[in-house]
Amino acid sequence: MTSVQPYGVVKPDQADLIAAMRAPGFFGYAQLAEVVETHSSWVFLTDDRAFKLKKAIVLPFLDYGTAGRRRAMCEEEVRLNRRLAPGIYLGVRSVIRTLDGYTLAAPDDPRALDYVVEMRRFHEADTLAAKLAAGTAKPAEIRAIGERLAEFHAGAARGGGEWPGDLVAALEDSLRDIESMGGPGERHCAAALRRFSRSFLSRGDRMLRARTAAVREGHGDL
Repeated sequence: MTSVQPYGVVKPDQADLIAAMRAPGFFGYAQLAEVVETHSSWVFLTDDRAFKLKKAIVLPFLDYGTAGRRRAMCEEEVRLNRRLAPGIYLGVRSVIRTLDGYTLAAPDDPRALDYVVEMRRFHEADTLAAKLAAGTAKPAEIRAIGERLAEFHAGAARGGGEWPGDLVAALEDSLRDIESMGGPGERHCAAALRRFSRSFLSRGDRMLRARTAAVREGHGDL
C-alpha cells in the first residue's frame, strides 16, 4: 500500500530537521538558506551550495519511506547525475543531532538521522532555458548540447524491464495516485490524462515496441 504525502506537508519525523536547516548558520552562513520545494524534496540554497533533502514519502514511482532508502536514493542520484555534471554533484552528506542541535556529517556517521545530496549551486541565468528566454543562446551552444546528449545516450547502459508494458503500468500507477488526492480537479485531470495516454499508446504501440532497444539508463529530467 502506498502512503501518499500531500504536497507541502511535512511528516513529524522530519519537521524538526526542516526547521533546523532553515535556520541561519546551519550551513555555515549567517543568513537564512533559500528553500525551494518540489513534490518529493526540499532544496536548501546557500551562496555556492545546494543541499537536497528527500521527503519521507512513498509513491508508485519512488520510495523514500525510510532513512536507509533516502540514503540509497541520494547515492543513486549522485551516481547518475555525475555522468553529465561531475562538477555539480559533490556527494552525499548525513544529518546528525548533537548536543548543540542538528549538523551535517559524513554519510557513514553512525548517528545519521537523514541524508542530503550536496551540489554546487549554479546561477539560473546560466541555464539554457534562461538563455533561450533572454534570446542570448547561440546556435553553437545548442548544437554542442545536442551532440553531447546524443553521445551520452549512445553510450548509456540499456534499460531493462518489459517495454512498453512497464510504461503502461507506471502511467496507471501515477494516474491512480493523482485520483487518490480526492479533489474534483484531480479526478478530472486524471481522466483526461488516461484518455490521452491510452489513445497514444494504442496508436504508438508498434513504434514503442520497435524502440525497445533504444531504452537507456538516462536522466528523467532531461
